[in-house]
Amino acid sequence: IAFIQILYYACLKLIIKFSKLLNKKIDNKYCLALKGLKKKINENFYDEGIGGFYHNSSKTMRTRYADIFAILLDFCNTKQQENIVSNLMDDKCKEITTPYMKFYELWALSKSGKISKVLEYVKNQNFEVQEVKKTVTKSNPPPPFITSTMQQDALNKIGMSIAKTTK
Repeated sequence: IAFIQILYYACLKLIIKFSKLLNKKIDNKYCLALKGLKKKINENFYDEGIGGFYHNSSKTMRTRYADIFAILLDFCNTKQQENIVSNLMDDKCKEITTPYMKFYELWALSKSGKISKVLEYVKNQNFEVQEVKKTVTKSNPPPPFITSTMQQDALNKIGMSIAKTTK
């Protein structure tokens, strides 16, 4: 399944990135796997003609999942992203109805600069509050200042120096 392969690709990228951040030696097998995996994903799942990714390698089913994750995880190149966004906006693919996946789709559109499409979708939704929970909480006043906490608060909240605070 294409989107799982794209997630795996993103995980390999993170392994390499974290290794660099931690000044750890990067095993070359991760770099080679990353390069090879991207090529294989594009060969097996991406179709220039449809401007997006097929859901499966037999290229018989098309969903938006792989397209969305390709954008969110910076997998696709600029041309692929333009094609994918065009498809997402033209509804050439079966619409996503699952709320959390719809969120990812809107996020991918906004990441691609299509904020007006996202706003249009949100404005046309009927949101309703399903439940309001009221709870009573007990709160105690903060403890009195000691010199060090007073100095910290004065510095952090109003930028007053320690010397000025203690005068």
